Amino acid sequence: MIQNLPCNGFAMHNSEIVFLNGALSWLMRGKLDNNRCIILTLDLASEKYQEFDTPVHENGTCVIDLEVLGGSLCISVDDWWCRHYVWIMKEYGVVESWTLLYSIGQDNMPWLFEYCRPLGFSKNGAIVLLKKDDDALVWFDLEGKKCQPSRIGGLPLTFEASICVGSPSLLDGDPVIVGRPQ
Repeated sequence: MIQNLPCNGFAMHNSEIVFLNGALSWLMRGKLDNNRCIILTLDLASEKYQEFDTPVHENGTCVIDLEVLGGSLCISVDDWWCRHYVWIMKEYGVVESWTLLYSIGQDNMPWLFEYCRPLGFSKNGAIVLLKKDDDALVWFDLEGKKCQPSRIGGLPLTFEASICVGSPSLLDGDPVIVGRPQ
């Protein structure tokens, strides 16, 4: 049986939960220090919780979200009308591996600055696909620090976008498909 959620002075930050490395992960916000956030994970195979510090905390002008980007946990920071930062945890579970992946400001975007959620990397890993608010997909060049709209015909005026990576194995590592009886 899975133990109760270990709150330790924290409460759920929002309803967003991500899945990575066989674990569910979500942000928790400090009850006494409302700006402080941690990541809480539940490993579904071992049914154990683990806690990670985030590289940044919220304040009155920014909001943070937890995402999975390129097979790594990432923290997306939206500092309203100023900058958008993305931090990536290069080594799962190692707090010291948090690295600033990019920072986008109005100088990098040819349109009014809006919230941009990271979705995935290009094949060569040099460009990140971003979901701009609820109405567009854009590419951000990590080296050139430039945004370029993605042209996809037939999209509705507003939409949601997510990346889903499936696995042919169960959470405990056993294969889903075994040899068929002869």
